[in-house]
Amino acid sequence: MLAQVDTRSDIYEWNDGRHRCLHPDVNIPSSACINSSCAVLSYFDGMYFCPLLWAIMCPVHHHLVLLSDLRAHLKNHHKFVMRLIGHMLDSLIGHLQHMFDLSSTTTARDIFQNSSNIRLSSPVPGLSKPELCVQCPSCNLWFKSEDDKKPWECIRVHWRNKAHIRCRTWYQNRPRDFVKSSLPRHYASPLFNPFDSRFSNFRVVFVSDYLPASVEAPCIIPIAPATQSSSVESPQYLNNFGWIPYLDGLNAEPSELLQLIALPSNRMVAQWPEDSEGFRVEEGLIVLHEFFRLYLQDANTRVNSCHDTVRDALVEGYV
Repeated sequence: MLAQVDTRSDIYEWNDGRHRCLHPDVNIPSSACINSSCAVLSYFDGMYFCPLLWAIMCPVHHHLVLLSDLRAHLKNHHKFVMRLIGHMLDSLIGHLQHMFDLSSTTTARDIFQNSSNIRLSSPVPGLSKPELCVQCPSCNLWFKSEDDKKPWECIRVHWRNKAHIRCRTWYQNRPRDFVKSSLPRHYASPLFNPFDSRFSNFRVVFVSDYLPASVEAPCIIPIAPATQSSSVESPQYLNNFGWIPYLDGLNAEPSELLQLIALPSNRMVAQWPEDSEGFRVEEGLIVLHEFFRLYLQDANTRVNSCHDTVRDALVEGYV
């Protein structure tokens, strides 16, 4: 559960003590992508505040959430959390409004317009992956350009749509020598739910020379020729299992095999080029490893507080 532990400073804390609001103790610049100082937001399945876009980020669903939409978003997509804190949601929303200076009247278009001058050089954590888009010079909305053979077909469809009469008129009034190909394609990420047609064209844009990170092979570190595993001192139970003869039969380098079962570490991260997909995967594994460790500790503590029959029921069939 979540509890308010300091009413004067409006500080909340998880009941297990793992996260406490740090608002008075941090000074995060407005150019930062993540402000994770709020225990209330993190309790909402890992949400956090994005200073750069000045909005709440839901990394589970990969888009921003307006303060005015937060109640409905939690009710529809975070039902377990709502069952726990639904009775205190008004107070929690008030906490977010006060701590991050958020307004319930802010619209999706407001955030889109406020971010129109931003040019990202790397993805904002939590947002959907960037896609190639073309911007309409009339309405300034961004349209996904999926077809490399007809990259400007998306904007042509937009201008032909009678519902967008202003943009259609703008295009019809262009000089004869105007060509759609004069409009550059840029990578851009949707700010809000990309499946909601009202907001799917509200995007934050990347610098013109941005290219998505591709999967790169890790740096190859030369290693000595494989040695016989039997020369490595091993526990007796491995010898009893016949593990050493099996390992020798693979003709593999033991250190390479050990990497397959190695715990996540900064050493594994360092084997990949910075900002590559492999680099981010290894960093993510460190976070997951720590999360699952804490999860298992919490689960075990909870079971220890129950009757012995609870543990027996949980492990029935496994031990």
